[in-house]
Amino acid sequence: MDNKTALITIARFTQATSIVLFMAVLYFARDIFIPMSLGVLFAFLLSPVVDRLQRLGLSNLWAVLFTATSVFLGLTAFLFAMWSGLSSFNEELPQYSGELKKKLEYVQSKLQSMGGTFNQLSGEISESEDAGDTKKKPNDETENRQVAHRQTPPKASSTLDRIFGNLPETQNNGSSPSAPLYVKEAPSRKIDIKTWAGGATAILGPIGTAGLVAVFALFALLYRDDLRDRFTSLISHGNYVVTTEALNEAADRIGKYLMAQVIINISYGFVFVSGLLVIGYFLTPDKWFPYVMVLGTIAGLVRFIPYVGPLIGAGIPLLVSLLLFPGYQVVLAVGALILVMELISNNVVEPWLYGTSTGVSAMAIIISAIFWGWLWGPIGLLLATPLTVCAVVLGQYVPRFKFLNMLLSEEVHIKPSVRGYQRLLSTDQHKFTEFINEERKDSSALEFLDETVVSIVKLIINDNDKHGVSDNALFDRLENGLISSKMLPDPNAAEAEKSKADTDEESVVDEASADSAVVLPRVVGVAARHQGEEIVLRSMGYALRDKIDFMLYESAELPDRQAVEIVESNPALIIIDVIPPNGMSQGRFWCSALRSAGYKGAIVVACHGRFKNFDNVFTSFRKRGATWVTTSVGQTTSTILSVLKKPTKNALQAPSPRMILEATLTTK
Repeated sequence: MDNKTALITIARFTQATSIVLFMAVLYFARDIFIPMSLGVLFAFLLSPVVDRLQRLGLSNLWAVLFTATSVFLGLTAFLFAMWSGLSSFNEELPQYSGELKKKLEYVQSKLQSMGGTFNQLSGEISESEDAGDTKKKPNDETENRQVAHRQTPPKASSTLDRIFGNLPETQNNGSSPSAPLYVKEAPSRKIDIKTWAGGATAILGPIGTAGLVAVFALFALLYRDDLRDRFTSLISHGNYVVTTEALNEAADRIGKYLMAQVIINISYGFVFVSGLLVIGYFLTPDKWFPYVMVLGTIAGLVRFIPYVGPLIGAGIPLLVSLLLFPGYQVVLAVGALILVMELISNNVVEPWLYGTSTGVSAMAIIISAIFWGWLWGPIGLLLATPLTVCAVVLGQYVPRFKFLNMLLSEEVHIKPSVRGYQRLLSTDQHKFTEFINEERKDSSALEFLDETVVSIVKLIINDNDKHGVSDNALFDRLENGLISSKMLPDPNAAEAEKSKADTDEESVVDEASADSAVVLPRVVGVAARHQGEEIVLRSMGYALRDKIDFMLYESAELPDRQAVEIVESNPALIIIDVIPPNGMSQGRFWCSALRSAGYKGAIVVACHGRFKNFDNVFTSFRKRGATWVTTSVGQTTSTILSVLKKPTKNALQAPSPRMILEATLTTK
C-alpha cells in the first residue's frame, strides 16, 4: 500500500469515527441539546415579531419582553382552556361507556358468529369422516367428545360487563374452583424514597425542560446580534462572506418554514372546527358536536410533528365520535372530513405556502424524521425538518460536507448529461425519451444539444476508451431517443415524404417555373471520427432545417476520397465536427484534404469543449485551412447564420453583380 492510499484510508476511517462519536454525543447529551435546540427554534419563530416591534420604535429589550409576555399569557390561557376541556371530558366519559360497550358487543358477536360458523363447518367435516367408517361403531367416549365438540362456547359478554361496571366481580370465597380462596397482603402506607424521587422526576422533569427552553429562547432573542457575531467569528476562519451568507440562508429557510407551518396548522384547526360544527348540526340529535374547540386545537397542534402528527390528529376525533354518538354516521362523516382536508392540505395548500422554503426533498424529510425520532424521541420529530435544513445549508457552503447537500437537498445536483447517460446504460429507451422531453421543457433544441447531448457523447467516448463499453449500442439508443423526441427526423416518415415528393415532382416543377422559389444554401457536415459527432451534426442541421439545406457525409471512407465528392456538391459552407479528446488530428486532416481538393469556401471546425490553450488549437486548424474554430453548438450555429446571411431566389432575369458576389456563398 502506497502512502497516498494509506492517507486516504486513514482519512475515511477518521471521518467514520467522527460521525459515530458525533451521534454518540447527540444521544448521551440529549438533555442538554434538546432544550438548546427548542430554544433556538422558538427564537427563530419569534425573531420576526421582535424585529417588527423594533421597527415601530421599541428598544430590543422592550420588544423581547413584550413578545415573551404575550406568548406566556397566550400559552397560559391556552393551557387553561385545554385543561378545562379535558377535565370536563374525563368527568363525562363514564356516561358514554354504554355506547362503546354496544359497539364492542356488536363486533364481538360478529366474531363469535364467524367462529360458530367455522366450528359448525369443522363438525360437519368430522361427521362425514366418521360416517365413512361403517364397520366401526363409535363408543361412549367418542359420542361424548362429539357432543362436547358441538356445544356452543359460552358468551364472553360477562367480561365486557365486568369492564364497564355492570356486573360485580366474582367473590373469592372458596365455594368453587372458579373462585379460589386466597390471602392478599395489605399495601404499606410508607412511601419509599425511590418511589417519591421517581414521581417527582416524572413531574418536574418536563417542567424543568420547559423552563430551560423559555430561558434559552429569551436570552437568544435578547443577545441574538451578539451571538451571531461570535458564532460567525468562531467558524468563519476569515471567510466572513460565505459564513454570513450561510447563516442568512439558514435563518431565512427555517423562518419561512416555521411561519408557513404556523399558518397551515392554524387554518387547518379553524376549518376542522367549522367542519365538526356542520357535522354536529346536521347529524347529531342535539345539533352540536361537543368538545369541538379541544379537538380542533389538538388537530392543529399535532401537525407540527411530521407524518405522525396528522395520524394522531385524525385518530382522536374518530375515537371521540365513536364514543359519543350512536351508529356510525358521525364517524364516517368525520373520517370523510379528515380525508378531504388532508388531500387539499397535502396537494394544494402546503406546496403553495412551503414552495422552496426548506429546500429539503420529501425523502430526506422522512429519513430525517426517522433518524431524529430514534435519537431524541418525540422532540426529535418536531426538530427533524429545521435540523435537516441546517445540514443542507452546511453542505451547500462547506465543501467538506457537500455530500449532505447532495443527499438531502430538493434540487437535483446531478448533471443532466449524467442522468441521461445513466438511463442509456440502463437500456430503458422509454425512460431516456421521458428524460429528453422533461429537459426540453425549459430549453430549446440547440440549447439541449449544446448542454446535454454533447456531454453524453463525451461520456460514451470516454467510457469506451477506458472501460471498453460498446459505444455503437449507446449511440443507437441516443439516436432513437432524439428521433422519438423529434430532435431528429424519423427515417420512415422521411421515406414516405420522399416518395410523395417524387409523385408530385411535375406539379412542383410547374409551380417553381411560374413563381420564384427560395433556394436554401447547401451546408455539408463532416464527422471527424465518431458516430456521436454525426448525431450532433444531424441534430444541428435538423434544428436549422428552415434556414439551410444540410447534407451529412459519414466518415466511411478516407477523407481524401470523400473530399472530392464534397467539393463537387458545391457547398456554401462545410462544418467539421470534432468532440475532444479524440478526433483533433482527424479534423486537421479533413481541413487539408478539402483544401487540396480545391474547395475555396468557408470551413467551420466545431471543436466542442473548453480549452486552456485555445490559441494553439485555433492556430493549428488555421494552418490546415480552417476559416473559423468554434467551441459550442450555439457558437457554431451563430457562425453559420452570420456567414450565410440571406438565401437567394431563382430569377429568370440575368443576375446582378451583387447577386453574383453573394452566389459564391449561397447558391447551390
